[in-house]
Amino acid sequence: ISYQQDEINMVATAVNEMAAATQEIAGNADSTAHSSEEAVQACAHGSSQVNQTQGSIQNLAQEVQVATNVIQELEAHGNSINTILSTIQDIAEQTNLLALNAAIEAARAGDQGRGFAVVADEVRVLSQRTHASTKEIQETIEMLQGTTKKAVDIMGDGRRLADTSVDDANSAAASLTQIHSAVERISDMATQIASAADEQSSLTTEITRNTEGIRDVS
Repeated sequence: ISYQQDEINMVATAVNEMAAATQEIAGNADSTAHSSEEAVQACAHGSSQVNQTQGSIQNLAQEVQVATNVIQELEAHGNSINTILSTIQDIAEQTNLLALNAAIEAARAGDQGRGFAVVADEVRVLSQRTHASTKEIQETIEMLQGTTKKAVDIMGDGRRLADTSVDDANSAAASLTQIHSAVERISDMATQIASAADEQSSLTTEITRNTEGIRDVS
């Protein structure tokens, strides 16, 4: 009988130790499930932030594209003005030559051509001033076009950077989604472990009671 009681005591002790270990497992599983739930919420918040960032970057990229289009239109208008200025310069040069020829012919005509010579000189001076003015305008437009080209290049760099940022944000969103799914699985498994541990704890408690009952009978 003493031997049986010793054996029963050993069983009771082992069962109690198993119950304590089971309760510890259940507690750890509950903590893991709670932490996992917090991680799930953090992932969801992070995904929301990334989505907002994606939208902001995409809006920025669209605005950059609109600005680029406007600048390119400005450059096209500058090219059109340059074409017109070139035509004006050609006309001014031809007018200058005609006025010079007219002045020469007026000089040959002597006194009769003097009045015409004065008009021809004035026309020649006017054509020269027109040529000089159009040249200055053309130089200004060319300088403006140079600045415009730099702006277009900068806008292009900004658009490429925005596109890259969108791609990075997409990758981050995809990673967060994967993490979210993985953490949810961990949370589910931890909850299942906690539930199983609770059931096992109940069983070990019942076994302990039965063992103690047997020991008392013995």
